[in-house]
Amino acid sequence: MKNIAIIGCGNHVNKNIIPVLNKLNWNIKYIVVRDLLKYRNHRLAATIVDDVAMVLADGTVDIIYIATPISTHYKYAKQFLSHGYNVICEKPITVTTAELDDLNEIAKDMNCNLYQVEMYKYHKQFQKLKEVLTSGVYGELKQATFSFKIPHLSPADIRYDPAQAGGALYDVGFYPLSAAIALFPNAQLEYSTLRSEPGYKVDLHGMALLTVDDRSLINCQWSIGSCYENKIVLDFSTHRILIDRAFSKPHTLNTIVQIYSSNSEHTIIETGCDDHFFNMFSHIASDVALFRESEYVTKKTIEVMENVFKDIRSE
Repeated sequence: MKNIAIIGCGNHVNKNIIPVLNKLNWNIKYIVVRDLLKYRNHRLAATIVDDVAMVLADGTVDIIYIATPISTHYKYAKQFLSHGYNVICEKPITVTTAELDDLNEIAKDMNCNLYQVEMYKYHKQFQKLKEVLTSGVYGELKQATFSFKIPHLSPADIRYDPAQAGGALYDVGFYPLSAAIALFPNAQLEYSTLRSEPGYKVDLHGMALLTVDDRSLINCQWSIGSCYENKIVLDFSTHRILIDRAFSKPHTLNTIVQIYSSNSEHTIIETGCDDHFFNMFSHIASDVALFRESEYVTKKTIEVMENVFKDIRSE
């Protein structure tokens, strides 16, 4: 049994993380929150504290899970890595490559592992898409579209707060960019843009154009304040591969991979229901090859996001 401490306890943790950890029989030893009074009548099988010092002083915790606002990820990850803890952090771990390099250096010195949450890659649907792509059966990729768009949220949502590293890029934009890089590690950023709306202080819409080996075009799109869209489309000379609900989905969703041909054939590959959070936690500490791949995707995704902002500042 693994002992884990969770830093932060928002809706995502309650809905997705705690149930999976209980299912895996991991011992949630601590949950660190900002307001103890809010949890005075809690029914969680964990010690609720409001100070990370209590976790640091314990000495029996194996893994730290960071689920706080993005602006605090670097601070908490550095604090726990420096004390020898393995860290799993919500995306993105940092907003600059300099901060990420610092964390990786500390992790190396302390013989710890640093993981970024990219749960969708552990779903059978994404694995099947990757398998079909790498088989080469459809030839050379011409174009691809990675898109994640959601309607507007509550005005009080932290995604609208620039002080907490809010905005569409770091939230929904992360998924199209990281998925594109996971499937096409050689992809290079060619152009990007971000847009906001009157009354908002963060970016709400964006796109990035990447190329693969100067041939294939990769179009990544993201938005907060649009009709819902959550898909990956791969276009070849004579075939198109499509997956809906590519990034975020409940474990009860019956997923498929669709393949269309230029002669009107339509093939459906059933990938069924799957719990990508369960799979992620199951493999995160044991699959060394997948960890190294994720390490590369993490670094390159943060590098691309950092360059997106550089492109905007230079416009």
